Amino acid sequence: MSIEELKKIQDNAKEKSKRILKIGLIVVPIMIIITILSFIWVGNYRGTLNSMFIILYCIFFMFGLMSPVIFFFVWNELTVKSRKLYHESFKEVFVINQLNKIFSNLEYNFDKGLDEAKIKETRLNNIGKDFSSNDYIKGTYNGIKFEQADVIISDISHDSNTLETIFKGRLMIFDFNKNFKTSFIVYSKGFKTGKLWNDKRLKRIHLESEEFNNKFVVFAENEHDVFYVLTPHFMKKIEDIFQKIVYDVYFEFIDNKLYIAVNNYKDSFEYSLYNEIDENKIQNEILEDIKIITDFVDELGLDNNMFKDGF
Repeated sequence: MSIEELKKIQDNAKEKSKRILKIGLIVVPIMIIITILSFIWVGNYRGTLNSMFIILYCIFFMFGLMSPVIFFFVWNELTVKSRKLYHESFKEVFVINQLNKIFSNLEYNFDKGLDEAKIKETRLNNIGKDFSSNDYIKGTYNGIKFEQADVIISDISHDSNTLETIFKGRLMIFDFNKNFKTSFIVYSKGFKTGKLWNDKRLKRIHLESEEFNNKFVVFAENEHDVFYVLTPHFMKKIEDIFQKIVYDVYFEFIDNKLYIAVNNYKDSFEYSLYNEIDENKIQNEILEDIKIITDFVDELGLDNNMFKDGF
């Protein structure tokens, strides 16, 4: 697909969206005005109206008040296919091309995400019970195999009894080339943990570096594994990458895998339907999204043989 074809798909999707919105800008205010006037009229004649009419009117009244919400759902249903076609075409034209330049053995699927079973391998499973995922990438970078996807984890809030987003961002899985007897966790202090600590096997570990302790929390089943991996040199690397990405981050070391969750509240590899196609801007934004993957390999030195031979 060419960029010109992408622009045509974008124009068609925008035009359809605008046409429906214009209708909504007429219909919704009219519905609200009719609802208000009818409320006044019913108030004046409520003593002469029978119960069936009152019931029917209440239904109409609720429908009128909810008309903006109803219209939003109608607009969404009528435009979802054209918007999805645009986003899929955008990724076909721009994203896959950039990914192939940097990663080998690439597998990319914008509809597919990480399997819930993969998430449940980690203790991230405990922070919420509602999962969704897309933009799945699998590949190799500098000899390191990885998987990653956008992930949203939600749970019912005890305060409002509504579904609350606990985590929205990237979950990446890297080969770590080191096996551990037990798993352990490192996360920045701003990371939302939700119900993470339902696992009673974990205990808080304090490291010798107060600077590290001030920024991160460490929990583990086995203290020995933590000190084996988190040498002063490796802790400094974690601090550096945390400062570079500026988002709250979660590390979990399991067997020979390193799971990294970045809570950046962003959908990766997306470009708004309503933005003009600017090739330079798009390529720069895609490269920034890719760097979230490559920086962890480069900055943490995951491709270094020290992980095979010890610390």
